[in-house]
Amino acid sequence: MEKSETLQQALVAVQQGVKAPKSEYNKFGNYNYRTTEQIMAAAKPLLEAHGLLLTISDRVEQVGDRFYVVAMARLLKDGESLSLEAYAREAPEKKGMDEAQVTGSASSYARKLALCGLFLIDNEKDPDEEAHVRTMEADAVADFMNCDSREAFEAAYKRWREKFNLQGSDRVAIVCQDVARKYPKSK
Repeated sequence: MEKSETLQQALVAVQQGVKAPKSEYNKFGNYNYRTTEQIMAAAKPLLEAHGLLLTISDRVEQVGDRFYVVAMARLLKDGESLSLEAYAREAPEKKGMDEAQVTGSASSYARKLALCGLFLIDNEKDPDEEAHVRTMEADAVADFMNCDSREAFEAAYKRWREKFNLQGSDRVAIVCQDVARKYPKSK
C-alpha cells in the first residue's frame, strides 16, 4: 500500500503549482495587482488534487486606538492543520466608503496577504523573467500585426496565450487588446 501524501508535502506541491499573476491594473495608482479571487481560482484545483481543505476566517483586533482585521488561512488534511495569519489595518476613513466597506476592504487585503504567505506567492517580479516576458510581448505584437483576418488573429491569440500561460503570465490578454485597438485590421 502506497503511503498518502502528508500535509506538508501537499502544501509544497500546491505552492509550486499556484500561478496567480498580477493581471489587474489600477489606473489611479498606476500599478498591477492580483485579487483574492484570482488566487483562489488558481489554488482550488490544486487543493482538490492533493486532498486539502482550505478555510479562511477573519477577526478584528484593537491595538491601541487602531483596528486591524486578522485573516487566518488554514489548510487541513487527514486531521492535521497548518495556518497562517495576516493583519491589515482599517483606514480611519476612506473617501466614498462607509464603515462596513472600510472593514471589508481591510478583510480582503488581509485575506490576500494570508493566501500569498501560505502559497508563497511573491509580490516582486524577477527582473530576468520580466525581460523575457517583454521580449515575448514584442514577438506577440509582431505576430498579431501580420494577421490579415479574424481567424488568423484568433489562432495567434491561442498560440500566444499558451506561451504566456507557460510563463505564469496573464499578459497576453492585455497585449491582444492593445494590438486590436492599435491595429484594427487584425480584428
